[in-house]
Amino acid sequence: MIQFLYTQKRELSSFAQRSVAMGPRGMVAASQQLATQSGHKILAKGGNAVDAAVAMIGTLSVVEPHSVGLGGDAFALLYLAKEKKIIGMNGSGRAPYRADLAWFRNRGLKAIPERGILSVTVPGALHGWAEALKRYGSLSLEEIFEDAIYYAENGFPVTEVIAGDWKYSQNTLLAHTSASKGYLIDGAPPRPGQVFQNKDLAQTFRKIVRDGIESFYEGEICETIVNFSQQNNGLLSLEDFKDHTTTWVEPIATDYRGYTVFELPPNVQGVTALEMLNILEGYDISNLAHNGPEHLHLLIEAKKIAFSDRDAFVTDPEFEKIPVETLVSKKYAAKCRLKIDPGRAMNNPPPLSQPKGSDTVFVTAVDQERNAVSLISSIYFHFGSGMVVEGTGIVLQNRGFSFSLDPKHSNRLEPHKRPLHTIIP
Repeated sequence: MIQFLYTQKRELSSFAQRSVAMGPRGMVAASQQLATQSGHKILAKGGNAVDAAVAMIGTLSVVEPHSVGLGGDAFALLYLAKEKKIIGMNGSGRAPYRADLAWFRNRGLKAIPERGILSVTVPGALHGWAEALKRYGSLSLEEIFEDAIYYAENGFPVTEVIAGDWKYSQNTLLAHTSASKGYLIDGAPPRPGQVFQNKDLAQTFRKIVRDGIESFYEGEICETIVNFSQQNNGLLSLEDFKDHTTTWVEPIATDYRGYTVFELPPNVQGVTALEMLNILEGYDISNLAHNGPEHLHLLIEAKKIAFSDRDAFVTDPEFEKIPVETLVSKKYAAKCRLKIDPGRAMNNPPPLSQPKGSDTVFVTAVDQERNAVSLISSIYFHFGSGMVVEGTGIVLQNRGFSFSLDPKHSNRLEPHKRPLHTIIP
């Protein structure tokens, strides 16, 4: 049995919203009931775990639009039962070719804006979903996105938790005409139980089903996104989309007290979770009162160390050499434990000394063949950049905000580079 460890940057109330469905053909889980039903339906008609996971993400892009969508990124861990093998998918987008430090410096910017068109990177989610289906799925895009199109076209009742998140984002949406037009009703977010329709998004999904993902990365949809970016003084180009690729990677792992925990390597922060586990393995946590002061102290101190290393090193490995093997080693964890004083909180610890060369959804599915999928997808902050491409329903992510404009930082902005990602399957 494979056990996946994942982290989510979600409010506690969202966990109470978690919806699970089980049956003779497998089991699925998502953060919204309609999405879970989509995954279960796919399994019932003979689809596999990959089919079910992508179907759930597609439906969530409609019913939980502040968290996930076609304008975001995606990552996955897939367990292939016949091969008894775990593989990793990196579906993150890259910075525009025109984005570099000089461009921002010449405009007097010391940091990439948190919202707006300059925070937008190329959306990698759809490409990743489609690549997973192409390699390991068994159903067509028409079958996979059937529910997403239905709920976008005919509407869905907005659940209480999602309505609360939507209300939180009202000012973000009001800042741009296309965003307020697409995701507000008479200038206000939908109330709990109110039916919300998104016909523009339904039409976009139909184009993808009809013309394939090529329409998004080279065709009509791509041109619409790029034109929208240019009209709003953004940096996206047709070349940025045409050159986008999904990367298949070897997962990284560590053993924690008899369990093997798998994560994706950088540019995501999976290495951080493994480093924390290695540090904590040296303590008898089971004998500490759960959430007691000693328990929380160890967790927090381990997290301080691991996050210090994350912020110093995690970036696109195609641009920087990252000491992954050291960071996830037991030897390094032992050194880290020496920094922890059981009776005192440490100040911000320095990262590993080594010379260097928001909001999301998680779904999981297991089919009757015991294939398993851990898939996470996000547009980063609530409603991402706050920019909605006119006439498409596509919310563009603000992952570019994760880049640094410090020329000495490993995660500095560079053309066609992937930023540090906080979401991990």
